[in-house]
Amino acid sequence: MVLILQIAIVTIVTEQVDVTAVMIVKTVTALMANVPRTRLTILKLLIGCFYYIITTMNERVVFKIDKELDFQNHLIAMRVCKERYGFDKYPYGKYYKDLYEANEIKRHEIFEQVAHLYNPEYKKFCELAVKQTQEVWNIVESDFIKKMEKIHGNLFSWDVIYGILSTTPDGRYGYDLNKNTPWFACQYYSPLYSINTAMHEIMHFFFHEYFEKDCRAKFSLTHSEVWAVKEALTIILNIECKNLILKTDTGKPGHGELREKIKIDWLECKNFKKVLYNACEFIKTSRN
Repeated sequence: MVLILQIAIVTIVTEQVDVTAVMIVKTVTALMANVPRTRLTILKLLIGCFYYIITTMNERVVFKIDKELDFQNHLIAMRVCKERYGFDKYPYGKYYKDLYEANEIKRHEIFEQVAHLYNPEYKKFCELAVKQTQEVWNIVESDFIKKMEKIHGNLFSWDVIYGILSTTPDGRYGYDLNKNTPWFACQYYSPLYSINTAMHEIMHFFFHEYFEKDCRAKFSLTHSEVWAVKEALTIILNIECKNLILKTDTGKPGHGELREKIKIDWLECKNFKKVLYNACEFIKTSRN
């Protein structure tokens, strides 16, 4: 029985099985009834339990439903639609044009008409969507963060980033680097797609945190040029995170040539700053 207890402790501490903290406590209680209750034994059991609880509660990316942040994401999508595509040429242009032309109160009313997710009868579905998305993300989080840190040569510096399940009608997702509550938006209807979106957006977080300022100063890029570089860089996900992403990161229309250059440069040197500088130079020389 002592041997079984030791195996159980090692199993818990090394996280070789997927069990809940409650199951661990029950298992520990049963085992303790059949072994001498020495201080060392009890200490080992407590270490195992608390290690499991702490590691499973320490998510760096937390998904949630947040109506106000979702509304902010709709406004981000509205601005992108206006500036990049034009309301009249975009499939959901009427919705975003109505938002744009409305006052603050009316905007919320228009938003409510498409954001059915917040109706009280959908509460259980919302809870399930958050739970499933978090569970899928937790499978890849540790490996993904390690890969991001290795790719960029910088640490994941945020205590927590929130993934907001969003209701934008066209599936357009923005983010906010607010130091107190950094967040990105993702699909509410598919946990698997949300994970891809999370990886894409978190790579943008690294770019803004560590490279954007230098990039702008060194190459005098416009806002749209910086956006193009940032979006094209996500092709690296297809190379370095191919065992984690469930859908190929296809990038934005018109970035094919730049993404291919980044891919070739990355496979050649795997130095993010060098690849980034090459991409910026490429964009700069392609202006005319």
